[in-house]
Amino acid sequence: RDEEIDSNYITFVDAEGQVHGRQRLSQVLTSFDRSQYFLVQVDPLAKPPVCRLFDKKTLFEKEKSKKRGKQTSPESVTKEIMFGWNVSPHDMDHKLNKACQFLEKGNKVKIEINHKKGQNRITKDAQQEVIQSV
Repeated sequence: RDEEIDSNYITFVDAEGQVHGRQRLSQVLTSFDRSQYFLVQVDPLAKPPVCRLFDKKTLFEKEKSKKRGKQTSPESVTKEIMFGWNVSPHDMDHKLNKACQFLEKGNKVKIEINHKKGQNRITKDAQQEVIQSV
């Protein structure tokens, strides 16, 4: 931005997008109101580098909207709670309380009941009991 541009000559593009060609950087910096505009290097690899005039208010709004876009809202976060079919009642209560806390914060909750390796197979009736208790 402004004095941080490393070249003596630049290709100048004004705020409306009109290309003014190769100009001296010092001349361009004195030609606009510095309280309202920034000169931003948009293509540093070009010879001479391409620099564009941006309105400070517009640039600030763009950066603000980018930051807002990067923030994830709690609705978009899905929390997973997993336990086995042979879960103890205390463990189930604890995990379901945690799920309620996630829901109160606005998160989505996914509950998975898995068969863990090394556990005996459980009957369909017992599986239905676990599902009903959830």
